[in-house]
Amino acid sequence: IKRAVKHYNPDTAEGKEKIFQFLYPYVENLDSQIKLDGYLNTIADTIGVNYKAVKSDFHNRKTRKKPQTIVEENVQHPIIPTDELSLMLALAVNAGLYEKHRNQLSPDLLEDPNAKELYFTLEECFREDNYSNDYFMGLIERHQLKELLIEKFSTGEYTINTDDFITKGIYKLKKREIMRRQDQISVLIKRFEKNDPEKTKDLMVEKMILDKELQKLRVGDNV
Repeated sequence: IKRAVKHYNPDTAEGKEKIFQFLYPYVENLDSQIKLDGYLNTIADTIGVNYKAVKSDFHNRKTRKKPQTIVEENVQHPIIPTDELSLMLALAVNAGLYEKHRNQLSPDLLEDPNAKELYFTLEECFREDNYSNDYFMGLIERHQLKELLIEKFSTGEYTINTDDFITKGIYKLKKREIMRRQDQISVLIKRFEKNDPEKTKDLMVEKMILDKELQKLRVGDNV
């Protein structure tokens, strides 16, 4: 919870939502109703929201997920590899490079919860100025992620052309985020163009800015 609050503002509605989104995977896997109620109550106190509202949101999210059988609930599913997880694993294995690339990263660029956990762990190491393996591994809460990280340390998978790999990974994340925002703005422009010309104008300006940012990235397509 402390790590989430460091990165998201609990005083804003958006910040409260992002904190809960970040914590949801941890809460979902609690194996005790007592632990669950206690954790949800702590989250509610932290973000200044009524406990019933937090509990309701939790159950709404849980019911939206595909139901699992009793057998499936006890199975530890393997971590699905993603480009952003590979990027954060490379930074975790080569933590000395994190400070070089830190300003190019933000949690909003990441969707994979495992990649986000590695990001926040690296941020914690940066703030404490401690990148030792023992300290880093002690901060990892998900058992499967910890095992995956140990495997990457032992195989040396991210030890060749690492800086280039990280640069390309960050580039892909930024490009994806800009294109996603462009799509969102295009939808909004169609919605407002007839009835709200002022809003449409603002959206067009934002779209032009994003077009320029994307063009700059495309110039570097050969990174």
